Amino acid sequence: MAKKITKNITKKETIVKEEIVDNTPKKYYVDFYFKREPAEKDKIIGTIFYSDTTEKIDIEWLEPSWSSEIEQLMMGDIMFMDGLKQVFVSRYEDRKNWILNLHKYDFKTVLYAGEARIDNETE
Repeated sequence: MAKKITKNITKKETIVKEEIVDNTPKKYYVDFYFKREPAEKDKIIGTIFYSDTTEKIDIEWLEPSWSSEIEQLMMGDIMFMDGLKQVFVSRYEDRKNWILNLHKYDFKTVLYAGEARIDNETE
């Protein structure tokens, strides 16, 4: 009587993941708004940005009537709630993270910041 031998052959597959890394320097723009709704549409009153190239936060433009309040904000750190956790972001130690989280900051006024839009730097 002949024995039947079966072999389980497992095929080893190698999965290669390609990750495309974009090293193009970016600018992160944040718009500031004056709350007017529901009566009217909220009004944009200024824009600031962070540059990967200069690693600085600069003003794109500000409406004169709100410029001092926004300039004062730009000199300080921000704090906001992330769920039950209070998060502190230093404007001087982590500028990029500061600008990316500015929309979470509670201005306690009629102002607010939009989420950062990201564009490639072309200088």
